[in-house]
Amino acid sequence: MLRAFGGLAGTVSSQCRAMQVPLSSSNIPVGRPGFVRATHKRGLQVHVWTIYDPAEMRRLVDMEVDGIMTDRPDVLLELLGRE
Repeated sequence: MLRAFGGLAGTVSSQCRAMQVPLSSSNIPVGRPGFVRATHKRGLQVHVWTIYDPAEMRRLVDMEVDGIMTDRPDVLLELLGRE
């Protein structure tokens, strides 16, 4: 499912450990389950930025993203039960 990389698959260095992405780029949705699965298959983590909405945080956690960057860590910690 290399289409999920939006043409970037050939440019990702073998030394990369993670893809740090917004939810969308140029109106192309990036924070989607297919992208997460394809990225994980390549051995990379997915870190999504910058998330403020608790419902969006929950959706991303359920998709098994590896990191969520936010200005609201209190909200994310509460959602994860780690207050």
